[in-house]
Amino acid sequence: MEEAERAADARMGFTSVDDDAEPSTAIVLAEDKKYYPTAEETFGPETETLVMEEDAQPLETPIIAPVVGKKHEKLLSAPLATRYSNEFLATLSSNPELIRNIAVVGGLHHGKTTLMDMLIEQTHNLPSLGIRTAGKALRFTDTRIDEQARGISIKAMPMSLVLENGNGKSFLINLIDCPGHVNFNDEVTAAMRLADGLLLVVDVLEGVGVAAERAIQQAVAEGLAITLVISKMDRLITELKLPPADAYHKIAFTIEEVNAVIRTASGQPAAAASGLSNGTAAAANGTANGSTAAGNTPLLDPVKGNVAFVACQYGYSFTLRSFAALYKGVCGDDPKDVLVIDEFARRLWGDVWYYPEERVFRRKPPQLGEQQ
Repeated sequence: MEEAERAADARMGFTSVDDDAEPSTAIVLAEDKKYYPTAEETFGPETETLVMEEDAQPLETPIIAPVVGKKHEKLLSAPLATRYSNEFLATLSSNPELIRNIAVVGGLHHGKTTLMDMLIEQTHNLPSLGIRTAGKALRFTDTRIDEQARGISIKAMPMSLVLENGNGKSFLINLIDCPGHVNFNDEVTAAMRLADGLLLVVDVLEGVGVAAERAIQQAVAEGLAITLVISKMDRLITELKLPPADAYHKIAFTIEEVNAVIRTASGQPAAAASGLSNGTAAAANGTANGSTAAGNTPLLDPVKGNVAFVACQYGYSFTLRSFAALYKGVCGDDPKDVLVIDEFARRLWGDVWYYPEERVFRRKPPQLGEQQ
């Protein structure tokens, strides 16, 4: 028993003291006192010991973090099934004259990615994949995890689609879905250097924002052709509940607002200011907001065919010419009654009234109470 006590005292650094000896009156400082054995004494001299003076690690953080594989993108395991063959796509890609590079730009939440989804649904067989959720936007070009979580586009995403023009001729369209947030304007700038033209998406209710204005200025500087896409047309009916005349003036003002920015970017500030104040009247007269050009960039006019109207949530889009083509054959097959699509489309914009008794269009309004 005594041997065990002596061994314990030796480990603790105590020395044996004779009971008959007088106690020492020497003063021992606190830092010199030894209360516990050292790590080397406890575990042996061959053991490496690391001592942390203060535990600064939170309790909820594990000492050894588990290995987690980071995933940045959501990609399909197989290519999408298209409504055209791969051979036809390869044939178009071999002919540079049938290839168009288009940048889709606009403000934040103005409907650029939704427009891409609508075009993808028209050219691909999405129902077979079962990736569309009822009541939720597809957002197919937002492949990053953070883009899906935040609901905005962060990186420009290109996609090749085979689309037809109004005459049924097919083109290979390389669309670049660009971010709408002003912090990611570098992606828009890079896309414009690759593009042949511009699809400017503008919300009909919100109008031209900072991002759209900056995109117009860059497009004018690059000399790119601009096609205006007025999105969310259904909001005029479902939210504002506007009658047709007021909805028309709202659309005309949006077009003139874009034309004012084009004039300003082309060095015509005076014309831009007068155009904004008289925008509705100029469009109502069906005049030429698109017949003249600001610099090298033509102004926008639905009659010229560089303005489209879309409601991506309901899956429809049209220009004046495509809308007029729906009435082909309505008037009959008689040669004198055949509808000329281009002439009819020109009369669908501006203050033009239809007289059903005479079956003619006139700019003179009918008398009060008569059918327009």
